[in-house]
Amino acid sequence: MPARKAEYNTDLLRAGSDSSSFAGLAAQKAASRLSDAMLPRGIFGEFAAAEGFHSAALKARDSHLQRSQDHHARLTDIASKGHIGAGVVTDTDSDAAQAIAGASDQFEAEDA
Repeated sequence: MPARKAEYNTDLLRAGSDSSSFAGLAAQKAASRLSDAMLPRGIFGEFAAAEGFHSAALKARDSHLQRSQDHHARLTDIASKGHIGAGVVTDTDSDAAQAIAGASDQFEAEDA
């Protein structure tokens, strides 16, 4: 199998991670607002259709709240992994550059 050259843009990876983090914070804010939003019983009236609508509205709110919390968790995880990956690539590249420079110094010392 032929060797392939891998190229990574760590600045872009970090920028994407920052965007994911921002989106995660927005999802968390939405979840917080939804959890604070109370829908008092009887707000739509006290007849069967109004109570049915109230129940449906509460279920929808709870569903959106759970989804927002899930989005926050996933986006935060993605952001963290992106930053970790960028750091690993940067460190690996730096270590490789130092090893190459060290090998070059060793060859120069042998030639002298």
